[in-house]
Amino acid sequence: MRESLFNRLSDPYTHIASESYVCIGSAADCQIPKEYGAVGSRWSRQPQFPADTLALRLMPTLKQMQAARFRLPSALKECSRLDFLQLPLAMLTALEPGDLPRSLRKLMIINTEGPLPEGRIDWDLLGDTSINSLTLYDEAGSPDGKAALAGVETLLPRLRYLSFDQRRHGDLAPYACDLEVLLVSGGGNGEWLKDAPAGIRALALLGMGREFDTALLRPFANLEALLLNGIRSVIDADVLIDLDALRELQVLNSRKWNRPDRIAELPLRSLMVLDCGRPFRGFRHLFDDARYEKLDIDFS
Repeated sequence: MRESLFNRLSDPYTHIASESYVCIGSAADCQIPKEYGAVGSRWSRQPQFPADTLALRLMPTLKQMQAARFRLPSALKECSRLDFLQLPLAMLTALEPGDLPRSLRKLMIINTEGPLPEGRIDWDLLGDTSINSLTLYDEAGSPDGKAALAGVETLLPRLRYLSFDQRRHGDLAPYACDLEVLLVSGGGNGEWLKDAPAGIRALALLGMGREFDTALLRPFANLEALLLNGIRSVIDADVLIDLDALRELQVLNSRKWNRPDRIAELPLRSLMVLDCGRPFRGFRHLFDDARYEKLDIDFS
């Protein structure tokens, strides 16, 4: 089956090479990366990995980070081809000049369980890299990381891809003025969309509140792929009709609709609606399967 348009637009900023891929942590933490080609290795006092590593996941425990005084492995400096890096938020508090390779483009920051160390992250040091993709993720039980993220705004204008949780990380989207792909969890009423970059080509909204107004999507004239999951307010198809560039729509776990019949008028190549209370009941015939590269609405 052909990959979704959303994934194809995201791929330049999220793809992880299966060759020269290393995960350092416990056997359990590295199990899934190993299924995708990573070489797993236990964390040690001085973690080692090849200088030609392209993708690296650093997954130490809190005690291991404390033993290292939250410093990144020195071997990281030698990875001149590194493209992707996952690391704990806590380890950025001890970041020093030259710790990160200039080649680094994709950064995933995990707020892990346990207290964060004191100290302010010098986000300017990340400006020496090639970062254009940032994913922020909070594990269950992790502390409030907003204070540690203070100043991250200086990094955002260079991004093309941004994924974060509005509730946990704050209002970041307006600072990322050149975004192509935006994924936001816990977006509340969505008023922040008024200041989000209008040139976005792919947008995912996960878990919007009851006051979210679909009309906030109208300014996104370049939007090609839209993913809505867990929308508690009404999805207004009269608004979606105005998104002329839209070619893919995915809606999951969202049961309130206005004029769902008008979805058939959208010039979509791909439409997927799952677990949404069967909004197309009575007018499934309006959707001509031959028009779509992918049409998945029979379990809507």
